[in-house]
Amino acid sequence: MTLGQEFNAFAVTLREDIGRAKHERDRIADKWGEVVEAVDGPIALNVCVLFPDECDRSSRCPMHEAWVEAQERMMSVLDDVSLERIKAATPVG
Repeated sequence: MTLGQEFNAFAVTLREDIGRAKHERDRIADKWGEVVEAVDGPIALNVCVLFPDECDRSSRCPMHEAWVEAQERMMSVLDDVSLERIKAATPVG
């Protein structure tokens, strides 16, 4: 392989890598819930939702299933808010 061919192969690989990186960046940052978790860490209405072993009452708590359902609904709402939607609703100036 000539130096020119090696350079062309490198350039193609680099373009593909950059394209994948841009796609991944855009995918990661398109849901508000993901942005909040990236900044603040896991979102939880109650510790038992994310770490049931840290609460010795999780298995018999009458509220545990309600907390789990509320957590799922909250995350669904946050994940339905796209950054494009926030950007479009933000006044300029």
